[in-house]
Amino acid sequence: MTLLQYVLIVLSLLGLLNLFWQIRRGNLEWLASIKWFIAWIALLVVAIEPGVADWLANLFGTGRGADLLIYGAIVFIFLLIFKLILKLNQMDRQISQLVSYIAKHNVYSKDDSEKSDSTSQNNTVL
Repeated sequence: MTLLQYVLIVLSLLGLLNLFWQIRRGNLEWLASIKWFIAWIALLVVAIEPGVADWLANLFGTGRGADLLIYGAIVFIFLLIFKLILKLNQMDRQISQLVSYIAKHNVYSKDDSEKSDSTSQNNTVL
């Protein structure tokens, strides 16, 4: 085994441990955790037996296993970016709706009204 294989094995095991920790804390949905589990296991398999990447590369018609891994990583990153953009857009819409609701209904806490009353009184004294 090469140094790179050892590094990839350690990284994939750390990734799996982190994944299980995040699942236990409830930070990941089940579908996302399954996707990450498959990704970390795939990295572990390729690190232990690099011939698997070459076999898959021949199956998909790319020349080398490393090329297939790069193509797969690029697709994976694009999918992650797309999902993050969708989530940001959803959060932006929710924030806009919340701000609209607060502005229309003049919703604020009692503490805020007391603070604004005392501020307006202080301003009138000056």
